[in-house]
Amino acid sequence: MKKTLFFVFFSVIILMGAMAQCTPDVNLTSPGLSPDSATNLPPGTVNVYYETVISAFIPTDTTYQGVTALVDSIGVTNVIGLPAGLTWVSNSPNGFWDGGTKGCIRISGTAAVEGTYNLEVVLSLHGSLGGMALTLPETIKFYKIEMLPANVAEFSGEAFKVGQPFPNPANDVTNIEVNSIKPMVVNFELYNLVGVLISESTHQLVAGSNIVAVQVKQFPSGLYFYKIGDGNKTITRKLNISR
Repeated sequence: MKKTLFFVFFSVIILMGAMAQCTPDVNLTSPGLSPDSATNLPPGTVNVYYETVISAFIPTDTTYQGVTALVDSIGVTNVIGLPAGLTWVSNSPNGFWDGGTKGCIRISGTAAVEGTYNLEVVLSLHGSLGGMALTLPETIKFYKIEMLPANVAEFSGEAFKVGQPFPNPANDVTNIEVNSIKPMVVNFELYNLVGVLISESTHQLVAGSNIVAVQVKQFPSGLYFYKIGDGNKTITRKLNISR
């Protein structure tokens, strides 16, 4: 009986660890958030698996009422406004990251109801001010997730839309959501940092949501750029490969 309970407990710990896996954005080299308010979060499609990552570089100090306060740690305590079916998890066991370090949360799941969901990422800052312990609440309110219909996407006259890759950074494979207004063939091209084409493929899209799966395990870690185009329109995005 004890062996069975230990096995169950150990399996739950492994599962929780796997669920919490996300890698902070390697391009985030100074205190701040990625993606920022201008880039925001990629759109999703109802009844299609969705995944995205918010990364944070934690500052070592901040200004509070005009005085510099030292930052011990900052953590996410809640994400309000997620569509039903989506959940969030931190890559830190307690949800907090020390000042001067990077962390991330992963938002994932499958939503069933379309719409635009405005999020509130609730934070808690632990630090000190003039030698006294300080705890401050903060809320980030600029993030949103747009869930598009499964078959009829809002294209605003565009032939197709390309979402952000997930996971990103990628290890073996990354998935790119492409919403198309009609069936079409698109060309995928992957370039390294110096602009050399290293991979190319074509993909048949159906009207609505499509997932373009790209194998990247043969490429070394680093920053890459990819293009998806139909001959008339080309969209360029960046991709991180990390192992």
